[in-house]
Amino acid sequence: MQIKMRIHFANAGLVKQARVEDNFCNGRKCALTNEKIMDQGKANMKKIIILAVAIGVVAAITARGADAKDNWTKLCAKCHGAEGKGDTKIGARLGIKDFSDPKVQAAFKDDDAFKDLKNGLQNEDGRTLMKPFDTLSDDEIKALVAYVRTLKSQP
Repeated sequence: MQIKMRIHFANAGLVKQARVEDNFCNGRKCALTNEKIMDQGKANMKKIIILAVAIGVVAAITARGADAKDNWTKLCAKCHGAEGKGDTKIGARLGIKDFSDPKVQAAFKDDDAFKDLKNGLQNEDGRTLMKPFDTLSDDEIKALVAYVRTLKSQP
């Protein structure tokens, strides 16, 4: 039996078409039909799409984590220190809290930290302690707050 296959793109999906030249393979009926070939092609496309979506989700999660750490390094570490201990010259002058301390972590709420990052922070005299991070999106600020939570040292 001769089977000729042709592969082409149609409707944004890979479609296989086969033409069966005769109905018998060595005296028995041939099992390869157009419907089976099409079903195999559809199943393969579903697997490819699921794999692509999974890779995209993993990449987005990884990128988000990297962005929070990068934002911390670029925007926060000069005052709070790389590990959040506030052990910089500016941190000492401003009396910055040690975010690696579990007691300090327990004392602040994520919503309050979000507002402080979004709106900035001033002391009772009106002096700016921390400028607002108006260049960050709400999602980036939430990720930054989540990153601060990772700085807590284990007892």
